[in-house]
Amino acid sequence: MKDINRKYLSDIIIHSFTISLVAYLVTLIIFSESYLDRRNHEFENFVNVMEQYKQTLFLTSRILENKIQETDSIKKTDLSTLKDIENRKYNLHKNLKPTNIDIELANEFQFLVSTMPAILPQVDVMYYRSYLSDMTSSDKDEVSIVKECGSDYVCTINAPERRLSDRILVSRVYHKKDSDNLYVTISSPVFLHNLIVGDLNIDVGLTRFFDLSQLGISSHVLNAVTFNELTYGNSLMDHIASTKEYIADNSTVYVYKVPFVWIVFRLMWLFVVMWVGVAYVIYLFRTLKMNRSKLFEVESNVKLDDLTGLLNRNVLKDQKFAEDLKSFGAAIMAIDGNKLKQINDTYGHHVGDDAIKQIAYGMRQVFRENDYLIRTGGDEFVAVLPGCNLDNAIILAERLKEAVMGTTFSSYKLNVSISVGITLLMNSETFEEALKRADSNLYSEKQSNPIHAQVSVV
Repeated sequence: MKDINRKYLSDIIIHSFTISLVAYLVTLIIFSESYLDRRNHEFENFVNVMEQYKQTLFLTSRILENKIQETDSIKKTDLSTLKDIENRKYNLHKNLKPTNIDIELANEFQFLVSTMPAILPQVDVMYYRSYLSDMTSSDKDEVSIVKECGSDYVCTINAPERRLSDRILVSRVYHKKDSDNLYVTISSPVFLHNLIVGDLNIDVGLTRFFDLSQLGISSHVLNAVTFNELTYGNSLMDHIASTKEYIADNSTVYVYKVPFVWIVFRLMWLFVVMWVGVAYVIYLFRTLKMNRSKLFEVESNVKLDDLTGLLNRNVLKDQKFAEDLKSFGAAIMAIDGNKLKQINDTYGHHVGDDAIKQIAYGMRQVFRENDYLIRTGGDEFVAVLPGCNLDNAIILAERLKEAVMGTTFSSYKLNVSISVGITLLMNSETFEEALKRADSNLYSEKQSNPIHAQVSVV
C-alpha cells in the first residue's frame, strides 16, 4: 500500500512539475519581453536626459565665455589671479573672495537661468562653480552642491586635456552627504585666456530613472576609459544579460545590464506557486476520477449477478434502460433452464450452478454487447434486445438453444437445454406487461416441447 501511495504521489509530482515548467517558461518569455522593455525604457530615458543636459551645458558655457571676453570691468588684478590657477588645481576654495570674473559669470548665469525655459526637474541641480574662489551659483535655493573634487566626482580643472576635447565631463556615480540618492554630474568648463576659471554642472539624481534598491553599481578603467556598470540584481549573474551601452563622454561609458538569470530568479516564486497549484489540481482531479471509478464499480456490482456476472433485476430501475426501451423499442425473451432441479438432486447444487453458468455463457455468445442480459433468479433469465424485430429475435432464440445445448459442462460432461418465450414491447404497454407475456409464451413452449425438458448425459 505504501509503495502504491509513493508511486501515486511521485506521479503527481512529476506531472505537475512538467506542466508547471512549461507554463512557467511561457510566462517567463512573455514577462521577460515586457520586463526588458520596461528596464530598457528606463535606461533610454536616462540617456535622453543626459544628452539634453550635455547640450544645455555646452551652449551655456560658451555663452558665459563670450560674455566674460566682452566684459570691460575685468581688472588687471583679476587677470593676475589666473597666473596661479595651475598651482592651485588640487588645493581649491580656501575661503577666497569672489573676483570680478566670478561676479560677472554668476550674474550672467543667473540671467540665463531666469530667461531660459525650466528644463530641470526639482531633483536635478544646475550650478556654476568657480575655481578662482569658493563661490557657487545655483538655479535653485538651498541645494547641496559638491565643491570638492573627490575620486568619484571629477572636476574639469583636474581633467586631462584629452578628456575635455568635447568640452563635456561626466562623473562616476556617487553619493552626496546627507542624501540616500545617487548622482551623476555632467560638467562643462568655462575658459578665460585658455585657462579654466570655473565650470557649469548639472547633478542628475538617479532615483527618477532606476529602482536603486535593485541596482548594482560598479566601475573599472580599461585603456583610460572608465566603464560604469549598472546591473539589475546580483552582478555575479550578469554573464548572460541584456546589455546596452551609452558613451557619456570621450572617456566615460555607462554599461546597463539586465541579467536573464535575475529575471528567472525574480519569477521563481511564480514557478513554486504554479507547481503547488497544479499538483493540488491534479490531486483533486485524480481523486475525483478515482472516486467516480469506485462509485461506478459499486453501482455496477449492485446491478450484477454474483454467480453469472450477468445483470440482475436492479438494472430494470436504471434510467438508461428505460430510455433505450422508449427510444428503440425491444424484443424480450424469457429464458428458463429445463430440468435444473433434476441436475441439483442428482449431481448437487454446485453442478446446478455450473448449468446456470452454461446458460449465461451461451447468452453472452449469441447476444450483442448493448443487449440487456438479466438473471432474474434461479435458472430464470431475461434478454432485452433494444431495436430488435420479432423475426431476428426468433433466429437468435434458436441460436441460443443450440449454443447452450451444444456445449458440455462440469466433470460429468452434461448438457442442459432451455426454453424461450419471445414477445415485442408495444408502445402502449409497460415493460412488466410485456415480460408477463414473454413468460406466458415461455410456459407455452415448455408445454409444447417436452423434449427440451430432458437432460442429456454424455
